[in-house]
Amino acid sequence: MGTRHWVWVVAVVVGLSVCPGLVRAKAYRLTVAGEGMEFVAQPEMGYVVKVAERSGGFYSLAGLPALDTENARRIGGRDRRGVWTVENEGPAGRNEEMIRALRAGGHAAYAAPLFSCGGETVAVIPEIVIRVRPEVDTRQVHFLCKSLALAVIKPMEFTTQEYLLEVLGPDAEAVFAAVEQLNEMDVIEWACPNTAMRPKLAGQTMPNQIAWSGQPRSITAGEETERTGVFPNDEYFPMQWHLYNTGQSGGTPGADIRAPEAWEITTGNSNIVIAILDTGVDSSHPDLVDNLVPGYDFFEDDDMPDPAQLDRMDAHGTLCAGVAAAKGNNGIGVVGVAFDCRIMPVRIFDSQGSVTASKIAEAIRWAAVHGADVLSNSWGRSVGPIIHSAVTDVTQPGGIGRQGRGCVVCFVADNNGSLIPNNSSAALPEVSAVGAVDHKDVRWAYSSYGPQLSLVAPSGCDGEWCGGVSATLWTTDLTGPQGNSVFNDDPDLLDYTQYCGGTSVSCPIVAGVAALILSVNPHLTNEEVRDILCRSAKDLGEPGWDEYYGWGRVDARAAVEMALINSLSAIYVDDDGPNDPGPGDSTVSDPNENGSAEHPFDAIQKAIDYAFPGETIVLLDGHYSGPGNVNINLGGKPITVRSENGPQNCIIDCLGQGRGFDFHTSEGPETVLQGITITGGKGTNGAGIQIKGSSPTIRDCVLAGNSASMGGGGLAISGDSQPVIANCLLAGNLALLGGAVNAQTTADIKLTNCTLAHNTAVMAGGAVSVSGAISVELSNCILWDNGAAPIFGIATATYCNIQGSWPGEGNLDLDPLFADPTNGDYHLKSQAGRWDPASESWVQDDVTSPCIDAGDPAVSVGDEPEPNGGRINMGAYGGTPQASKSP
Repeated sequence: MGTRHWVWVVAVVVGLSVCPGLVRAKAYRLTVAGEGMEFVAQPEMGYVVKVAERSGGFYSLAGLPALDTENARRIGGRDRRGVWTVENEGPAGRNEEMIRALRAGGHAAYAAPLFSCGGETVAVIPEIVIRVRPEVDTRQVHFLCKSLALAVIKPMEFTTQEYLLEVLGPDAEAVFAAVEQLNEMDVIEWACPNTAMRPKLAGQTMPNQIAWSGQPRSITAGEETERTGVFPNDEYFPMQWHLYNTGQSGGTPGADIRAPEAWEITTGNSNIVIAILDTGVDSSHPDLVDNLVPGYDFFEDDDMPDPAQLDRMDAHGTLCAGVAAAKGNNGIGVVGVAFDCRIMPVRIFDSQGSVTASKIAEAIRWAAVHGADVLSNSWGRSVGPIIHSAVTDVTQPGGIGRQGRGCVVCFVADNNGSLIPNNSSAALPEVSAVGAVDHKDVRWAYSSYGPQLSLVAPSGCDGEWCGGVSATLWTTDLTGPQGNSVFNDDPDLLDYTQYCGGTSVSCPIVAGVAALILSVNPHLTNEEVRDILCRSAKDLGEPGWDEYYGWGRVDARAAVEMALINSLSAIYVDDDGPNDPGPGDSTVSDPNENGSAEHPFDAIQKAIDYAFPGETIVLLDGHYSGPGNVNINLGGKPITVRSENGPQNCIIDCLGQGRGFDFHTSEGPETVLQGITITGGKGTNGAGIQIKGSSPTIRDCVLAGNSASMGGGGLAISGDSQPVIANCLLAGNLALLGGAVNAQTTADIKLTNCTLAHNTAVMAGGAVSVSGAISVELSNCILWDNGAAPIFGIATATYCNIQGSWPGEGNLDLDPLFADPTNGDYHLKSQAGRWDPASESWVQDDVTSPCIDAGDPAVSVGDEPEPNGGRINMGAYGGTPQASKSP
């Protein structure tokens, strides 16, 4: 038998003495986080070596004795450029001699045999991960390490309690000894060797499959009427039986995930992101590029997570990405389960190298922190506390995943056709473990099973391990003559493949369905999504749950329908909700508040923090003040915050404790503030609302009685901001510059149909102050009775009524005849009818305002009631249902 050689390498800078003694096969038994771990030395399988640093931080294998550099394999991560593993199945004595030779003469800073742990071969590298108790700080960790011949490599990312340590010793015995010492310390929750291994990719290639030829079979009109749903126009969709099974693969019609029926409800939301933790994703693929969001390469430590293309298995991540969310209805290729959701490529390994547990943990946390909602893992490995801790962090309530709701994490059950090991990634209690069924809803023989199995999903198979059954599954492949498409005879098919299978395919199918669930109800927790996936599954095998099928085959339509049952049409806020034990006091909350109409939040900030992009927050009638109702931060979210019944019924009283809203996180026009009164605001700039480097939409709002010590009593705008300000009333505000509005931006600003009245500027710009070379553009506005010249700086005005006059087409300088400005009523008097908010009725005046029917004739009258003269009114109520009627 020939000898196979694998080499693993990791770069770490050390200077150590070398121990030349022979390695003896030993068993090391550790207790880590309450669980037993046994490491058995297997020198006959190979060894791991850390190369001593050369000058200038350079690491080279050249000149190392007895090392097969041609077959070296490295461990992923830039900080491990000098650690190599050599796996060569040969005589144990031969490898012991290699280890001794490498240690001699200072060639290697560390050398050790490979070990078996949890039924797998691992490399024990000179690193440990520790988790300290919450009260322990970094200074204490450094002090602790000095006493144990350890060094802190770095704190683990996105967690405050875990650290990656370097063992300053020559062999694995030093690692195990340090782990034992650390686990005896009260300040340490656990310490674990940072092992490296090649995760098992739970997919297969199918070289025995007959190559695709001919044209895809069309779906007939009869089939579409038999099963209603959305049928995308993607070229190979008719062959994707896992989505829509008509028997086209020789399977059972209907043995699919009912994707077309689910797509009637949702094809996915672009705000929902599926992270593919795998070999990377081909960013140039025409069926993936439109759905990709930025990812990261943890194998190379850079922001280009494309696959290496060293072997067909480097296509693995691209195959999985296409299954989950290849773009649909674009007329090409295939369609993914959640084809309007987004894909986050997270590369953690390639087909040749290995990856450490710490790198996987970093990747899991990174994906969650950077916006992943679902994590799809089509690989398996034995896991200890390092990976489990990361999974817990991203899935648990209040953790770092999905604003504390928890990411949905899917793992393959694996392709061993045997019981799922208790130490495998699929056995973690927080994840969904996914098995595989064929095109007849029958479990594939390779699909692992056991008490940890959650559910199953379709997949393909061909060859001896499939029990004589054959079914192919179409998805994306590496572009060009790479990956699995090497088996295709047709050059037009090189970007796609039908040669894939295993639970690797089933896992992203379930991840895609989880993304559809979150698309219709983003407030669900990880536990709730997993519960829906299982309860909505089509029961297969024994009634109820069983170890071969879990709760059954995933059903996308049923899952989405179940998610809709508890979805919120809007998020509600009430200052004195019916179940609030402290009405009007935002520090005392309804213990069951969840944003529903029955249990609304009692603070606006709570609702904003809870909201997902695209949602609407409704403020019920009331007066809002105190914590959570002042200095409100939208957090860059494209959401709408509106009142239930207009600004006269929804008042934010800042009580001098700050401003109402602070837009400073790049909000765009999709962030909307509507129908709210803000009063009592106090601040340096923008006492009512401050906008910095943001461009929100603000309409139908009232900013009254706010005071700024510098600029913009009502509203201050600065930075690269282009907000939309429409149908707003700014009255009775005070500032040094710009009683109502102060603009210091690098972009032009527009105010449309606004009323700026009775504001005061101590220095200049009773209504508006403009600084710099930019201009404020006013249209259909009224500027009247402000405490200084109404405009200071560069401004253009058209069809406006400005006291003291201002040049511009259609401008007036006439008393606007407000209804009752003393009591805050700035509706325009009209003999034909004026809306009276006090009596909530239409009343008639003895005079008519000159601002009625005086707005820009090119602008629609909008919602103005009849008679409206066919021309929009000036001022805050022009174009609205409260516009005064035309005579």
